[in-house]
Amino acid sequence: MTSHLHAEQALALLENLRDTVREFAAREQKVQHDFTLQTARARQRGGLDADQLRAQIANQIQISALSVARAKATATARTQARTERIQKALRNSRRQRHEETADREGRRKHKLQTDTLNASRRREQALAAAASRNAEFSATLAAENATFSELATEARRAFSGFPALARRLAESEAPTAAAPAGDENELLAELQQRLGTLRTDVENFRQQFLPRFFKLAWLWIFFALALIPLVTLLRFLGIHAVTYVHGGIAAGAGVVLILILHQVGRAQATPSAATLGTALADARQIHDACAAQAAARHAQENEQIETELRTRNEQIDREWNLVEEEAAAARAAWPVRLEKKAGCANATNERLRQKLVTHLDENQAATAARLRADAEAHFQSVSDAAAALQAEIIATNAANWQNLTTDWEPRIQALYATIAAARAAAAPLFPPWSAGWCDVWKAPTEFHNAAQFGQFHVDVPALGEALPQDPRLALPGAARFDLPLLLSYPERGSLLLETGATGRDDMIAALNNTILRLLCSAPPGRLSFTIIDPVGLGQSFSGIMHLADYADHLINNRIWTQSAQIDERLATLNEHMEKVIQMYLRNEYATIAEYNEQAGNIAEKYHFLVVADFPSGFSESAAKRLLSIAASGARCGVFTLIHWDRRQPLPQDFSPDDLRKGSLCVAHRGNEITLAGRALPGATLALEPPPAPEIAVGLIHKIGLSNRDSNRVEVPFSHIAPPESALWTVETTNELRVAIGRTGATKLQYLAIGKGTRQHALLAGKTGSGKSTLFHTIITNLALWCSPEQVEFYLIDFKKGVEFKTYATHRLPHARVIAIESDREFGLSVLQKLDDELRRRGDLYRKIGCQDVAGYKRVGGTEPMPRLLLLVDEFQELFVEDDKISQNASMLLDRIVRQGRAFGIHVILGSQTLGGAYTV
Repeated sequence: MTSHLHAEQALALLENLRDTVREFAAREQKVQHDFTLQTARARQRGGLDADQLRAQIANQIQISALSVARAKATATARTQARTERIQKALRNSRRQRHEETADREGRRKHKLQTDTLNASRRREQALAAAASRNAEFSATLAAENATFSELATEARRAFSGFPALARRLAESEAPTAAAPAGDENELLAELQQRLGTLRTDVENFRQQFLPRFFKLAWLWIFFALALIPLVTLLRFLGIHAVTYVHGGIAAGAGVVLILILHQVGRAQATPSAATLGTALADARQIHDACAAQAAARHAQENEQIETELRTRNEQIDREWNLVEEEAAAARAAWPVRLEKKAGCANATNERLRQKLVTHLDENQAATAARLRADAEAHFQSVSDAAAALQAEIIATNAANWQNLTTDWEPRIQALYATIAAARAAAAPLFPPWSAGWCDVWKAPTEFHNAAQFGQFHVDVPALGEALPQDPRLALPGAARFDLPLLLSYPERGSLLLETGATGRDDMIAALNNTILRLLCSAPPGRLSFTIIDPVGLGQSFSGIMHLADYADHLINNRIWTQSAQIDERLATLNEHMEKVIQMYLRNEYATIAEYNEQAGNIAEKYHFLVVADFPSGFSESAAKRLLSIAASGARCGVFTLIHWDRRQPLPQDFSPDDLRKGSLCVAHRGNEITLAGRALPGATLALEPPPAPEIAVGLIHKIGLSNRDSNRVEVPFSHIAPPESALWTVETTNELRVAIGRTGATKLQYLAIGKGTRQHALLAGKTGSGKSTLFHTIITNLALWCSPEQVEFYLIDFKKGVEFKTYATHRLPHARVIAIESDREFGLSVLQKLDDELRRRGDLYRKIGCQDVAGYKRVGGTEPMPRLLLLVDEFQELFVEDDKISQNASMLLDRIVRQGRAFGIHVILGSQTLGGAYTV
């Protein structure tokens, strides 16, 4: 973070200085005016004579007497009014009590009348309900009677073939025993049961064959007898047939047989007839008893309803008489009680009036005596007070001046001290451009997070419009001075220079100056500029282009002028911001400056977007990206230095206020330059011009030389290496995990394989991109963290074996194979050895019943089972020819990659290019 004042703080400092000078000039004037006014008033007060004082005392006594008289009159009026209210309340209470008594009597009588009506309604409802139940029961009984009659008819019809039995059945239907006991519902249920049984008996009788068949015996006899005349007729007609003769004989025999069978059927039906007759008689008896019980129950219910009505009416009559008695008693008692209460209230009212009048008389006498005594004492004190007042005014004036100077000195001195500190801090960092200073300039080792772009020429008397005149309120420093204007990082590091018809050249010069100030105050490699000049086509910043001869990364290779290029560069900056927020800042760091304090030698650069003649060349999408940078860039270390030509039309939906919010705004209007839209009379803003061209070119060449190779970042191996106490302490049973570098400010980047789908790795990059360095980092750090029983290496280098030779020279215990001056045949043999090891481990796993390294150790495998790591640099050399070696290597490598996960065998391949490899 910077300790410098940025431009808006400098402006606020000057406004504070202006307000302080104005405030104390006004306070000085007020102190002098108050002293003069108070002295005149004290003299006037001391000149009052005794007659005026006595007149005032007499007037106060008279006023007190009038006040007492008014209070007495008011008390009398209140007493009378209270008496009238008591009488009115008495009348109202009498009327109210009478109304309440009548209302209560009326409500109770109305309730009794309602109860009488409700009792009559309940009687009618109960009678109707009883009649309905009786009618419903009678209908049910009638239905059962119809059923009985139908069964009796069916029984008689069943015995129609046996007249004697039918007569016995009819004779048996008459009741022969006493009526059964029970209520009507029980009797009805029994009747329904008997009728069911009776129906079953009738049906059973109908199913008997002989009674059913031979109840038509007379019909059979008639048919047999008819055959005899028929035979005689046939013979008379001369028809002789033996058949007919035999038919007659058969008819006679049939008659005799039918008569016999008829008697047998009668004998079988006789018991059934007796049983059915008895059942019919019992059913008839139950039916008659049920009807009698229902009639009796109905009469009993009607009598009970009438009795309940008579009882309720008698109770209501008694309650009615009680209500009338209570109402009469209340009407007699309440007037007496109310009269007594009103008398007590009137007595209390009169007692209060007398007490108040006595108290007023006593107070009036005491007040008059006190006023006369005070007057006599006051005559002496008046003269003493006048002298004391004058002395007090003098003392107060001295105290006011003391307060004024006490307030003035710390405030004005603090302001001048801040101004002096700001000038002192900026002076060595941003001296005037001169050939001598540029010749001795050297690149700084740290960035002071500030850059000067102008200064205020301050005239304090004109700034405050007036100065305090008393010597005690003198300024502690010069009345005229210069105050530097700085951009500070990351708080207020963006600059927006606005012009109209005039001022463009001055603003472009200020941008060039700001770029130089930033380059001179930052260590090499800490800054990056993206410069856009669509109107000048690069001419506006032509001097800066000398940097491309030394470190083109400083200005991103060139100055951008075309609309498509502008859009692309702004998109790149937005992507950089997203990366910084999501990977570095997150919720750990508020700004890139906090992150850089922790990151050390991997600190992020500050990026500056320099734009001339905005909005020329800006599309709508580019304008939106510019607003995004202006809004969020400061937190990510991306700042804007923009010249805005207000004559040019803005892109659609572009809000200039959004651009101004994140920038220090300097506007050129006519001959006046203002900061943040605020003009201060007595503070003239002057933008700092760049150095002369001959000085600037030499300085730019020196800056370029200092930034050559500044883009290279090195992380010491000690950042990831284990301490001595942690050597060979890492367990690789579940995962092979090793630190390979830094990510973010304080975190380490790990290579983690052996878990899930992370089993193998492919490293690709052109020459010098760091592949070999990464291989050495992986090998060395794994060898330090893990013992040979945890990890073993198979190292192959197709770059003549130079990379891995040191591990053979120093006999790395983890290395099972180190290929020196490797050829394709040797590489293939290493793959075959790993394939054999894969098969051996597979057999071992199957033998003890496990599936992977963790399972092997879990079941108690005794043989060490390190993870095997095959590292091949420039592995594409295995496949440069389409021959048997290439085919076998492809097959073996494919098998190792596919099956190696379960057996703890992992592959890391490195290559500059995959081009020219036939089967890779």
